[in-house]
Amino acid sequence: MKTWSLTFAVLATALFANCKHDQEPSDTHDHGAALSSKLPAGVNPVQNEMRVLHEATRDWVTAIANNDLAAIAGGIKKVHGARTLTETALKTGSYRPPKNPGDLQQFEKQDEAFHERLVRLMRAAQAKDLPRATLELGRVLEGCTDCHSKYRF
Repeated sequence: MKTWSLTFAVLATALFANCKHDQEPSDTHDHGAALSSKLPAGVNPVQNEMRVLHEATRDWVTAIANNDLAAIAGGIKKVHGARTLTETALKTGSYRPPKNPGDLQQFEKQDEAFHERLVRLMRAAQAKDLPRATLELGRVLEGCTDCHSKYRF
């Protein structure tokens, strides 16, 4: 997994290091920016958060490829907004992971670490540090795989 991340970082940096974009990054990180009180019909809070995360991840790959790091913060805000619904579902017991549902404390700890990775990605983007943003995105993706292997598949 680390080899893949390093390969991705080197490739993206080598291919796109000379790209320029004039848009300034946001220096705010409002967790509630994308919070929705309503979920789509038939979707639980975790499915919703994963949908938002999937869309954001596609945008982050494109942003890194185009050295448009200012575009990264918006997706992170949306994911963190969706996360608040997940946290509520976990606390009320209305959601449990399909695999290892009894390991909720570790699931929540891993989720916290994942969202901290997103903050590191956002900080790298705000610093206009393409190599670091690329590396942090790789770490985010590793977090996805790790969580899914423990709690989904």
